[in-house]
Amino acid sequence: MTQVLKPAGAFLAAALLLAACQGPAGPARERLVPDPDFGNGGLALAADSGSAGGADYGLTLIREPDGALVLAGIACDAPRAPCPDNHWIAAAWRFLPSGGLDGGFAHAGAFLANGVGGGDIDAVFDAAAVGDAVLLVGAVQTARNDLDGYLWALDAFGNPAPDLLGGAGGAEYDGALAGGGHDAFLALAADDGALWIAGMAAPSTNANQYRATVWKLDQDGNKDPAFDADGVWARSGSATSWLHAIALDGAGRPVVAGVEGDRAKVWRLQTTGGTDPDFQGGVVELAVPGATKTFARAVLVDGDRVVVAGAATVDGEVHPTLWRLLPDGTPDPEFGTAGVLLLPEKAEGGGLAYWLEPISLAKDARGRYLLAGAAKSGRGDLDAAVWRVLPEGKPDPNFCGGGPCTLDRAGGDDWATGLVLADDGTVYLGGWASGPDGDPDAAVWKLDLQKAP
Repeated sequence: MTQVLKPAGAFLAAALLLAACQGPAGPARERLVPDPDFGNGGLALAADSGSAGGADYGLTLIREPDGALVLAGIACDAPRAPCPDNHWIAAAWRFLPSGGLDGGFAHAGAFLANGVGGGDIDAVFDAAAVGDAVLLVGAVQTARNDLDGYLWALDAFGNPAPDLLGGAGGAEYDGALAGGGHDAFLALAADDGALWIAGMAAPSTNANQYRATVWKLDQDGNKDPAFDADGVWARSGSATSWLHAIALDGAGRPVVAGVEGDRAKVWRLQTTGGTDPDFQGGVVELAVPGATKTFARAVLVDGDRVVVAGAATVDGEVHPTLWRLLPDGTPDPEFGTAGVLLLPEKAEGGGLAYWLEPISLAKDARGRYLLAGAAKSGRGDLDAAVWRVLPEGKPDPNFCGGGPCTLDRAGGDDWATGLVLADDGTVYLGGWASGPDGDPDAAVWKLDLQKAP
């Protein structure tokens, strides 16, 4: 399969719109503006890596020390959008600092892995830079029709990284709870030679019985027996649960966030395994008054606080949501309303697969939180969106008028799934942007922080 970069031309340059950012008068008004020297008007695309007319979704973004950007996620081997999950190809694209695809990386800038386990599903859900290499985590379907967790380790050329996974380039993991049961890697944190992975595993071949699961591996991919005896911790009980985010606190403890049933939850584990009894017994439900459903998609350790980004369904509408917890896991009374901020914008998925709706979270040098995701526009489509929240848990009124800065490619759905914040305030967004034909393409935006005169 050939990587093709669709010609954008004048239409794309005209269609890449930054929503109006009207805020209070004064010199502190700020907005994000597409960098005209990056890609085409601030947007770089990798389109049709799988089948012509097929969807390509970037789900996570990292920036390497040389300024290159690696966007990873899935491509589709069927000319349909959204891509049905039995046609997923694991994918990673490397963009140069200018926004062009790196022709020296894998095949014309795209690494593609299809049929790795013998089945039809291959996906990358998270990535991290580990030394000079990039580590990708995801899942592959086997010929037995179960899912296995999978790691890919690539160098700057898209070849197997020599210092990770024993130089093999990949490693497959089955049977965290039961042989032949589903296992999936959804989030990654790398620290001091350890690879911490969060996701889910099934105690049987029943796909509907997932358990939130954390693996600790060394850089060769071996499970660490010092963590929970066999290198794997899994949520006990019968409720279905899984994890979408992981971070390490100052004591090296993994803090993981995800969903149990219809509720967002966050767990803090001990470094030796098991839940931390000093964190509300180890697990905290992230509540929103009046919400029928909540889910957590990103976690950030901010000093001794835990900050979680996700969404909540209130009165039938889905809204981006931010929670902050004290060291003992109780809501931080100095943040938002009793520790939670429910943003007013709608973040409806429009029938997308749940896996294609990540929310990213970062903190700037002034202690403000930035969230990336999508917001429903007045036209009814989704626009890629970035919110900035003050440390006290209020939308920043000097950032795009207190609402999100939004990006639209051509009137179709767009979603920012990954956020990288540079020291100078530049924001890089990874995700996907829909073309005039409705075909989602893997996308990276470079946005400069601009102050109003």
